[in-house]
Amino acid sequence: MQGDIVKKLSNFFKALACEWRIKIVEIVGEGEVGQAELVKKISIDFTTLSRHLKVLKDSEILIERKEGERKLYSVRDMRVLEIVKLSKDLLRNDIER
Repeated sequence: MQGDIVKKLSNFFKALACEWRIKIVEIVGEGEVGQAELVKKISIDFTTLSRHLKVLKDSEILIERKEGERKLYSVRDMRVLEIVKLSKDLLRNDIER
């Protein structure tokens, strides 16, 4: 059981080990958003965005909901945003030293 948690934790951090995916999580954390809006907000091409969204969905960080032809994304657990914020604060403190 402990090994399962460690593996899942490792996959979680691997999913966040990308600048683009962190940006995506922060934007989606502000509220449910579609692919077209994400493409505009972070200036990324659709194919690359789709690849990053798949990683975030597979790691259970984001959830996808279909509304007609549209795919909408939201953060599965808002504590993910807290982890990102805490990590940023930790690194910011290290840089300022």
